[in-house]
Amino acid sequence: MKRLALFLFAVALAAAPAEERAKPKPKPAAKAASIKVPEGARRVDHNTWEHTDSSGKRWLYRETPFGVTRMDEKDKREPVRKDAQGAIAKVEDAGDTVRFERPGPFGPYRWEKKKSELNEEEQTAWNKSRKEKD
Repeated sequence: MKRLALFLFAVALAAAPAEERAKPKPKPAAKAASIKVPEGARRVDHNTWEHTDSSGKRWLYRETPFGVTRMDEKDKREPVRKDAQGAIAKVEDAGDTVRFERPGPFGPYRWEKKKSELNEEEQTAWNKSRKEKD
């Protein structure tokens, strides 16, 4: 019985919370100056503005989910043209079906479709390949 009481006493001591030290609170991170679209900026599209500053430098301001960003106009990316993106590279007639191939990020992407089920892009590529063979 004494052993049981001694054991329970030891467990209670071990389970008791230790003295809590006063932890210094971490300093909040310094906030970066938020960028705002200047007065008189010309709206280019739904989330982009163009502005020329007092020194004559042209800036693009773009609204992102993380706030407004500012970039030099020279850094502006041109939108990717749809015809250059994912253009069908090879077309091969296989009887009732047509085989297509286009380059992909992990190697060529190949697929087959019946001639009666071709979409507009596939039909155009197939017609173009037939004209080249003639």
